[in-house]
Amino acid sequence: MKLKSLILILAFVCTVHSCIDPVDFSKGDDSTNLVVDGMITNEPGPYAVYLTRTSDYNSFYSSVERVKGAVVMISDDLGNVELLTETYLHGIYKTDPDGIRGVPGRQYKLEIETPDGIHYESAFELLSPVPDIDSIYYERQIMQELDDRSVVQDVEGFQIYIGAKDPEDVKNYYMWSWTGTHEVHTQPWLFRDSPGPKDCCATCWLSEYTGDINVYDDVFLGGSQLYHQAVAFIRLKKRNGTRHFRGKYHVEVRQFSVTKAAYEYWSSIGIQIGSSGSIFEPPPEAIAGNITNCDFPEDIVFGYFGASSISVKSIFIPASEAPYPPEDTLDFPDDCRVMGNCTAFMPSFW
Repeated sequence: MKLKSLILILAFVCTVHSCIDPVDFSKGDDSTNLVVDGMITNEPGPYAVYLTRTSDYNSFYSSVERVKGAVVMISDDLGNVELLTETYLHGIYKTDPDGIRGVPGRQYKLEIETPDGIHYESAFELLSPVPDIDSIYYERQIMQELDDRSVVQDVEGFQIYIGAKDPEDVKNYYMWSWTGTHEVHTQPWLFRDSPGPKDCCATCWLSEYTGDINVYDDVFLGGSQLYHQAVAFIRLKKRNGTRHFRGKYHVEVRQFSVTKAAYEYWSSIGIQIGSSGSIFEPPPEAIAGNITNCDFPEDIVFGYFGASSISVKSIFIPASEAPYPPEDTLDFPDDCRVMGNCTAFMPSFW
């Protein structure tokens, strides 16, 4: 149930569940709260900003309202401004690929005017440099997790670790995300519904993304080596017992430099999501980000607009580390592109 909680805070991702007294992010009338998700980095654009509005506590993802027709701008502390363009998917606004780009040492903010004329503005965010990821490696491990019946289960997989040098005399806050990619093979020629069989596609590459919030305060490092930092766990089997991946698995880790305010925000969100939901715990609070309604300051705006440098490093888990028997072949009589997050175009790193 807690996975659904991400819908309202990460612009398609938040609403925290609790065993008692669920949080109601609405204002008690027919109005809703704005949810913002966006970041500018030192990597080439385009950058995206996602705008949605909160839905009722019990509504499903599909009922989240995307905010279309807004005016969205990113600016820096030198007066450079870019107006974002709404994509064909309503509620998603992007910069030009050759437009504004984040520069370490500069500060950036987001401004929004919704179709009803309400003006929103983020605080300025400093884009700090980030140290390089020096190493990335994996260890085969058995983790424990609770299943849907709250029974502890052993889960076998690969823990991904990274190492980096934390700069001396500089206060740093880190955040990590990852993307996993593996090859899937299906049987479109066995598709039996009309107008089957299909002539495409039997081979795809499926991408998976960060499912947890992973932030870190370097207060205990003091310029020493960031070593053996866990950033991802790639399981061998899904919850239903079927094989998760067959063949090699590619993991790309991204290391972000975030501000203290961003660290505190994401840390608070992570704590709420990871809460055990005990009946002895108080109901979670609504956590506002760094964006303010300029016309109605008492209005709560969810989400965060951030600025960060990024360091990237990747690794393959070779197929030899996780062999599988022929009888474990994926049985999927359809075009592999319908599986979700799949493409028939081989990634450049493959």
